Amino acid sequence: MIKSKRFSFIAVIVVAMLLVVGNWAVPVQANNAGIATPTATGTPATQPDNPGITASVEQQEELKSIIQSYFAIRYRAFNTLQLDGFGDLVSNGPDAKVFVDAELGKLAVEIKHAKLNHLRYVDYKYFLDFSDIAIDTSSQMATVSVIEENEVIYEISKEHDPEDPIVSRMFDLKHTIGLKKEQGQWKIVSDNYNDYLWRMLRQTGKSTDEMLRTLKASPRPSLQSASTQTESLCILPDDDSIHAYDRAGAVNYALEHAAKENYNPDYPDYDDGAHGDCTNFVSQAIYEGGNASMAIPDPLPSPSPNGQVGWYLLNDTQRASAWNDVGALHDFITHSYSWDEGPEGCSDNVTINDLMLGDVIQYETNGDDIWDHSVIVVGFDGAGDPLVASHSPNIPTTHYTNFDYNTMRFIRIERSDGNPPVKAKIEINSDDAGTNPTGCAFSSSDNEVYLGACFGGGDITSGFRFNNIQIPRNAHIKYAYLTFTVDGTYTVPVSVKVFGEAVGNSVTFTVLNPPENRATTSEDSAVLWDITDQWELGYRRTTLQLSPVIQEIVNRNDWDSGNSLSIIIKNAGSTNVRRVIALERASWDLNLSPAKLIITYSLEGLPTPTATPTATPTSTPTTIPPTPVSTIIPTIAPTLPPQPTSTPCDCFLDWLFGRCTQSSVQVFTIALQNLKNATDDLQLFYHVRDEILSQTPEGRRLIDLYYTYSPEVIQLVQADSNLEAEIRSLIQLWTPNLQALVDGTGDQAVITTEQINATKDFADHLSANASPEFKQAIADILAQHPLERLDNKNMNEAWAYVNGYQLTWRPPLSMANPYVAQAGRTIPVEFTLVDFQDSFVIDESVKLQVVDNDGNIVIGPIGLGSNPTDGIVVQGKKYHYNLRTNGLSAGVYTLQVFYNSATPNEPAVWTIQIKK
Repeated sequence: MIKSKRFSFIAVIVVAMLLVVGNWAVPVQANNAGIATPTATGTPATQPDNPGITASVEQQEELKSIIQSYFAIRYRAFNTLQLDGFGDLVSNGPDAKVFVDAELGKLAVEIKHAKLNHLRYVDYKYFLDFSDIAIDTSSQMATVSVIEENEVIYEISKEHDPEDPIVSRMFDLKHTIGLKKEQGQWKIVSDNYNDYLWRMLRQTGKSTDEMLRTLKASPRPSLQSASTQTESLCILPDDDSIHAYDRAGAVNYALEHAAKENYNPDYPDYDDGAHGDCTNFVSQAIYEGGNASMAIPDPLPSPSPNGQVGWYLLNDTQRASAWNDVGALHDFITHSYSWDEGPEGCSDNVTINDLMLGDVIQYETNGDDIWDHSVIVVGFDGAGDPLVASHSPNIPTTHYTNFDYNTMRFIRIERSDGNPPVKAKIEINSDDAGTNPTGCAFSSSDNEVYLGACFGGGDITSGFRFNNIQIPRNAHIKYAYLTFTVDGTYTVPVSVKVFGEAVGNSVTFTVLNPPENRATTSEDSAVLWDITDQWELGYRRTTLQLSPVIQEIVNRNDWDSGNSLSIIIKNAGSTNVRRVIALERASWDLNLSPAKLIITYSLEGLPTPTATPTATPTSTPTTIPPTPVSTIIPTIAPTLPPQPTSTPCDCFLDWLFGRCTQSSVQVFTIALQNLKNATDDLQLFYHVRDEILSQTPEGRRLIDLYYTYSPEVIQLVQADSNLEAEIRSLIQLWTPNLQALVDGTGDQAVITTEQINATKDFADHLSANASPEFKQAIADILAQHPLERLDNKNMNEAWAYVNGYQLTWRPPLSMANPYVAQAGRTIPVEFTLVDFQDSFVIDESVKLQVVDNDGNIVIGPIGLGSNPTDGIVVQGKKYHYNLRTNGLSAGVYTLQVFYNSATPNEPAVWTIQIKK
């Protein structure tokens, strides 16, 4: 950002309002939306312009031998904890020097971390799977793709169990290695890969020297580690609707799905190089194995690439931030009380000694208080040290210290709110069946199931039958969704109507009893689903809410828990067709998955059932060593809400400002139960926080302010009735502007002088009795972002000022404007991007193009790439692209770089003059 033009109006307005109005509601932080971004460059790499031809067998063996030697040096370094370099394996050229300097610095960090944490490789095996070995004969360069996997016994594992040490395994780390032939010998010039540490270094811009200065040993458990294990560590509100967290189930899921080849196809993979899949993996384990139900908002937000509130993932466009964001998952688990579904637990006062199977460890890498990595505890070694499973990197079992480069925190999952979730998949080929559009006749054996209309006219009716649905009769259905893996590409719209089969126990589909012959639930409960979005093969898509359909089925007198039910989908006037993946196709293509039904329910209004003990798995996974036992039970002083003082509470805000006579626990429970209906303002501020602030680095920094100063603001407002009245007034003043920002009409909402002055006054009054730390934080915000800058700007302009970066051109361009170059010459285009704190940032939206005097694009647009000849790459703390001028006639051109600028859609420009 440009420092002189920034104003964090959200910090004083939205954050302050959240602090006051929303402190006791669910705080859902999103540090990283993490969706659909270009692959990061990893280690600086030089690749051939042309991938070239496949190398001969002799050439392949020569290249493999060099790469084998390169990896042998790397692994030996972790055995000896000494790294002397790569010898004559690496080129002496300038490109290779960039690679070697970066790689040796990174390895130095890893080796020091290994020394501090007893992670020397006592024994190891590594496996290299080579593919795509190509040579560009014109440039004498080669490109080799190789997947690295290993099995390692760490020193600490050998110390704890000399006879049977834990073997840590790592899978699926892809390297793209560039080599160049010099004086008849192949030399390595680059190694492009993205492991955990590289991803952190690239995202933060932190140097390896800085990392080396701040490294420290990880916290270690006492001798009783992992044995002070009690299910009542956290202080949680009383709740009749809870069930046990299935720890062994969560562990089994993590161990089964750690490797790439075993990823669950029901979920997208977020490991795109720039981001990881770690928290998505942990959430899957908690839900699929641990049996915690998803917390899905009602109504379900519209499909969007950005995360929403709650804790759920239906498909790549309908998910909560907390499902796959490190910080947001922590905040949901530890502040989930306003949701009636999902995992509940705590992290305050939780030590490494308190961890149990299925608990979560999170890591913060570079000291910026933004948490970077999540893992799940899958066992304990002989000394009680936690063993964890991970995605990004893909590791089924390793020592917990393997990831810690700054600090870590421990999350105890105590229980799951709500009743156990219903998760049912198609299990029999004839259970997903329907009309084939070619002959408009029934088929139960097609590879796909169709929706819409037959090719020659006529309606398609399809059915999906699910077995062993554990829902009591007359239970209240809270939500129900049917998700598919879809085929594609489809863009034509299709309208269908979703029914249930009107029977208490459905049977499979046959020629004599197809879906179209089945009696269906009523029109009143049917759900019209207009499908207009584009479908692509392999993606998951989800119906609208189907709870009315399921409710009608479970209310039947012939329904019993454990019965089967069928969903019937009929055409609703469409003339087009789309199709979803059937079990037949999913059974041979493991990247695809059949239809899945998910449901949650409550027992509201039903007689209290006789208590039945929750089934507890009788054994832990065979790969998990026995857990030590101890009788030590920690005692934690509970932190209670503010004590109410006067009249009974009629609303959430009255309780918040201390005007109630009910006990704290009563009021807290009532407030949380009624939170969804509390105020429209509260929901608006959450939308601003979770859908807008959470999507940018600066927005996430402001959210951190919210969490840091929540308790103090509550105390200040409760102690000063004038301050309370002032914040209420400020909320009303800013609500229309914030609503416009959320609705996408921010360009129509102008910030007024009255709003600016009211905000300044509130900040001054809040500071008057604030602690020195909070007072300084407010002063810093106002000094960094003068309020007056926003006067008469619309909300879109204000938001751009908060988040825009500052671009600075580097030599050689910066040495002259216009920059003069001979036609056919390559121009090195280099620039930097920094935020308002002058910290280097990686902007994945960056694009570059060249236009002529008539505004025609003659080169580009060009985005991020793997090497500077075909894309913009991030090297160190700069962006670099080799701009070729071949084919450009003499004349004046404008180089444009689009990025997240302070003025939306306004590129940085530089003039280039081409001479013959």
